[in-house]
Amino acid sequence: MNNQKSKRVVLSSNTAFSLYNFRLPLMKALKEKGYEVVAVSPEDGKYSELLKKEFSFFPVRSLDRKGTNPIKDLKLFFEYFLLFKRLKPDLVINFTIKPNIYGSISAGLLGIPSISVITGLGYVFIRESWLTKFVKLLYWL
Repeated sequence: MNNQKSKRVVLSSNTAFSLYNFRLPLMKALKEKGYEVVAVSPEDGKYSELLKKEFSFFPVRSLDRKGTNPIKDLKLFFEYFLLFKRLKPDLVINFTIKPNIYGSISAGLLGIPSISVITGLGYVFIRESWLTKFVKLLYWL
């Protein structure tokens, strides 16, 4: 990537804590390879600040990790969509359930390749309900 513009990679999670504690080696490796690394998560104090020291950081304000309000989730979808439209990343890597769903759909609508990393079932899969069925459907999209 010598004289070319760096490719931009967005990593999105439901907390800055999880990006910093579990994805930092990946983020550093991408940066060392010449990629521009952008962290996207809600602000959460200490870990947001630590990420900002090494990477670009964009907070998502609408992400409620445990919330099931469809209006808030729609707002989150639009927040991702507008952010990705502005950033124009070459790749989006999503971690955790809401970034996986709304980040992936937003990236797909903008023609941006995305990777969804699924590390656990999350809160929504604890009980079988209409919400569980809906989220499973969204994962299949």
